[in-house]
Amino acid sequence: AAAAVYLHFATPPPPVVIADADPAGASEPDRAPPPALAPSAPLPAADLTGDGVSMADVVARVIPSVVNVSSRHGGSRVDLTPLGAPSEHGAGDSLGSGVIVSEDGLVVTNNHVIEGATEITIHLSDGRELPCDVVGTDAPSDVALLRARGDDLHLTPMAYGDSTALRQGDIVVAIGNPFVVGQTVTMGIVSAV
Repeated sequence: AAAAVYLHFATPPPPVVIADADPAGASEPDRAPPPALAPSAPLPAADLTGDGVSMADVVARVIPSVVNVSSRHGGSRVDLTPLGAPSEHGAGDSLGSGVIVSEDGLVVTNNHVIEGATEITIHLSDGRELPCDVVGTDAPSDVALLRARGDDLHLTPMAYGDSTALRQGDIVVAIGNPFVVGQTVTMGIVSAV
């Protein structure tokens, strides 16, 4: 699972259309001008197109909300090599990513990562490890909700977006931490809604 960050970029101005002359020097008076572009959505609160804001600024704001989730299903918890590969698997141990969704410790992850686990731990970007309990699961959608245990957790929840505002072509970022080696980041666009 990865945290998905939905970004709105400033709407660029309409393109300037320059009519090319016919190679023989004759113009085409019957050619209609291109249709006007429909107005687009209002500008977002953050314009990442030219004010010096980098995608790295967006990622830095979101990374504290992304966690690694490790679970034990029998033997010892998964140990990792320096390159992040599991060095020793117990019976059914799992690794995955999760997203903190509340200050009091709720974390969303994949059901297959924690299903049947006897011990679940989240690894935060600040280096802390917190034990978790399962709050609920939904196997058909492969979603699970965990709650981190501890006092004064000081967690940074991910802000919820409005999926009804998504438009084809909007930029999205996926951030994950499946191997406890730090968050990974990739970017794409919404291909369909």
